[in-house]
Amino acid sequence: MKTLIVYFSATGTTKAAAQKLAKEFNADLYEITPEVPYSAADLDWRDKTSRSTIEMQDKTSRPAIKGRFIEAHDLSGKTLNVFATSGGSNVKDSYNDLKMAYPQYTWGESQLMN
Repeated sequence: MKTLIVYFSATGTTKAAAQKLAKEFNADLYEITPEVPYSAADLDWRDKTSRSTIEMQDKTSRPAIKGRFIEAHDLSGKTLNVFATSGGSNVKDSYNDLKMAYPQYTWGESQLMN
């Protein structure tokens, strides 16, 4: 059974971590992309009105993504592990949100990679 690393990376940091994991596990990569790409201003975490700041503070304002990976694939029988790269948040919140949204799947570990 082949491993697939699915990732979302607004700045490239998570992409680099995903590529490292893919190499380590001889895995395939799949990038989730936003419908509207991020600009440099969108990613300015020091700006309280920037897109990324607002998305981090309000789950209902998360970006629309191209396709719907989990909804578009049957992941039954797979173990889903969550990883994130962040200097200011905890992967456990995302992990718990995903487990609640998709309780039909088997969830493994979560890991913050910095």
